[in-house]
Amino acid sequence: MQRFLPYSRQAITQDDMDAVRDVLLSDFLTTGPKVTEFEQLLQQTMQVKHALVVNSGTAALHLAWQALDLPKGAKVIVPAVTFLSAASMALLAGFELIFADCDPATGLMDAGSIARAAGDDDAIKAICVVHLNGQSADMKAIKQLADAKGWKIIEDGCHMLGGQQKIAADKYLPIGCCYFSDITVFSLHAVKNITTGEGGIITCNDAMMAQNMRDWRTHGMVRDAQRLQNLPSADDALWYHEMDALGMNYRMSDIQAALGISQFKKLPQFIDKRATLFALYQQLIGEIAGADNIVTMLKTQAETGIAAWHLAVVLIDFSRLTLNRGQLMRQLRDRQIGTQLHYMPIYQHQFFRALYPNMTALAGAEQYASSALSIPLFYDMTADEVHYVVQNLQEIL
Repeated sequence: MQRFLPYSRQAITQDDMDAVRDVLLSDFLTTGPKVTEFEQLLQQTMQVKHALVVNSGTAALHLAWQALDLPKGAKVIVPAVTFLSAASMALLAGFELIFADCDPATGLMDAGSIARAAGDDDAIKAICVVHLNGQSADMKAIKQLADAKGWKIIEDGCHMLGGQQKIAADKYLPIGCCYFSDITVFSLHAVKNITTGEGGIITCNDAMMAQNMRDWRTHGMVRDAQRLQNLPSADDALWYHEMDALGMNYRMSDIQAALGISQFKKLPQFIDKRATLFALYQQLIGEIAGADNIVTMLKTQAETGIAAWHLAVVLIDFSRLTLNRGQLMRQLRDRQIGTQLHYMPIYQHQFFRALYPNMTALAGAEQYASSALSIPLFYDMTADEVHYVVQNLQEIL
């Protein structure tokens, strides 16, 4: 009996469970020494000055938008094709959205689509660039455009933990080093390349940004005696604290951090296995595509970096088929194959339709979303299971 193959899933082993058990038997369950250890590990590995962890990728995006310190009501550019958080957290931080189109073959924004979205609007102050599916956008070109316009940059690496960006010929740096951006964020959701169940990472090289985000993730409270403005006396430092800004409870627990540390140490082998499976998909999908090209694999662009494949995406021309995507997904599910769409354009959601009623559909986003289908890709998947997915996809199509 073929086991069910979801589009993605976590890989939890005994060492992960042992790490969590050790915390459960310790004095700290909430934010404690494991959070600090995890942050230091991330900082060193990503070659960045500051790394902090939070309780979700959405929390990471909210703090990142706030940390840019833009004028309230400023306009910001977000991709039309990404998860909702990139846009909704910008709104929550008080900004107006402009949606940029994508390349229908990759789902990625590029400098050209960003420039077209921006036009000559001087109210634009920042951009969020998403490394969709696990491959890097062309950050060098985007950074050049942003610098010319005076924009700040958030990199959304929620799909790309463990990936690398090409900085120059034969030179690569980890996504998260913020070489091309002000802030980078990641998700540690269960289906991502590593997981803490729920969780997020923020990296930056600006000390003030980092300190602000650390304060905001803990209700805006300050306990550091050196930063307190109204400490009654030195003896009172043990209990006295001040709320200097409006904050949230976005903290990660030591339970999550222990799992994150254990998982992060295995990230290179996770990435290598995903790359091997993705390459096999490319070979097999290429073999069944034929001259018709009704189904093709997501276009890769190795010139921008080294991918960390979070998703394996096929592009299907449903206009030439007698079945629609929902029907295909149901038939695949009947054969124990789980699939999903990542993502429908954000502006198609009812909330954003109401907020931006005059929004014009973007051709690249519409084409990508109408054809994309995420097929199974996860660490403990086998080559035989990749063959099984492609064989059944071929039979149904």
